[in-house]
Amino acid sequence: MTKTKPGSKPKRKKASKGKVHKTKTKVGQGTVGKRSTTGEPEEPAPSTKNEGTFQVEFQFFDPEEEDFHSVRDLLCSGTLGFAELDFSGLANSIVDQVNIGTMVKSGNPDEARSGVDQEDEDVTLCGMLTILNLQQFANTTWCKSLATLLESKAKSEKQLLQYTRCSGQDQVGLILSERFVNLPLEVIPAMHSAILEDIKWSCTTEYCPPEERPFYFFTHFLCLARCQAVTEDQGPLQSLQLKNGTLLQFSRAEELVLARAASFVSSFPQQSKDGRKASSFGKKRKVEGDVKGQETALL
Repeated sequence: MTKTKPGSKPKRKKASKGKVHKTKTKVGQGTVGKRSTTGEPEEPAPSTKNEGTFQVEFQFFDPEEEDFHSVRDLLCSGTLGFAELDFSGLANSIVDQVNIGTMVKSGNPDEARSGVDQEDEDVTLCGMLTILNLQQFANTTWCKSLATLLESKAKSEKQLLQYTRCSGQDQVGLILSERFVNLPLEVIPAMHSAILEDIKWSCTTEYCPPEERPFYFFTHFLCLARCQAVTEDQGPLQSLQLKNGTLLQFSRAEELVLARAASFVSSFPQQSKDGRKASSFGKKRKVEGDVKGQETALL
């Protein structure tokens, strides 16, 4: 569902959005900062003698056009960064779908509520979570490229192939989740709760166009997540053992939860854009099966 046009009914403001999540952090430890040009969080400033704690507030917002560049940066440096995709097109699809999706921002909510000019606010997009229906976006360049990539990686996985072809009666939702590595974990469950509320609202609201509503009745979810093949002596933390015995370690706890709930899980070696092997990721719900070294997992 794209942005409301002038003269049409306004989209309901979701109850979960605008919610403030507060967390206290020690100075110099685990601070949430902006990403560098390489996609990695910048190094925290050296600690001072007067160490203490400060409070960071995170707010949830619906996607909007102003998020385009920040969303694109997260995508390019995130799980899909290894792939040759139209990231600008993908970012556009994300920010245009205002009915499903959550943008997590840090800044000064008190100033924002008091009407301070946006230019004076130090607001940072720290994370995002959304779901795009592969059939709904089947004609976009990014979706065609992604489908080709997934089909090439899942040639031997007939069970998965049917969900990557963007056709048929199945409504497959692609889970797209990116965040700063040091985003407080207590924010993550709230992000996922907000997505479930978004889907429920989209399936029931009178504002959703009748021809668009069927896309939000998802039958399956597909997810890509970074992971790495490890050995048992490297520890079981955030790991999942596949049917072939391969042990996958996920970089994000929430993606491990999705992988454990998935009906099908698989993985493939991740290639960087210069052809070298890079890190990998995993998916949810419908996924593939084996992994070696640093790989990408399909769930």
